[in-house]
Parts: sequence; C-alpha cells; structure tokens
Amino acid sequence: MSDLGAPSWPHDSVFDGGERGCGDLLFDLRLHFHSLPAGARVLIVALDEGAPVEIPAWCRVTGHRLTEAQHPYYLAEVKGA
Repeated sequence: MSDLGAPSWPHDSVFDGGERGCGDLLFDLRLHFHSLPAGARVLIVALDEGAPVEIPAWCRVTGHRLTEAQHPYYLAEVKGA
C-alpha cells in the first residue's frame, strides 16, 4: 500500500485489501477485525471497484461503524462488546 494520497484520519490499525474482490476481501476483513479490541479504528484500503458498496454494507451487517469513506480508503470503528 502506498500512503501517497491517503487521508490523515487517526487510526489504530491498517487493513490493506488491495485488489481483492468481495468474497476474499470481506472474509479477510472479518479476520482482521476479530483480533482488535472494541473501539479500535481501522483504516481500510480496498481498490476493488465494488468496495464503495461492499464496505458500507459489511459494516451495517456486522455492526461495525463506518466513520469515513473516500474510495479507496475507509475508516471503520470496531463494534463494542
């Protein structure tokens, strides 16, 4: 991942989804979030053109909070216990 052009949103962790598509991206994202404490902020980088729909939908379904979105960057907060 290149930080060139990345937003300066404060975050605790980075998940680089690269060009992975929906299935692989969301599965790996789930694994990443599972290891983090409630309230942790994750900078997600997802180059897949479906990410602007997939990332917000995944957050709604899983209960994580999407706080910022500027494709290909997304900032999400891990849901509480």
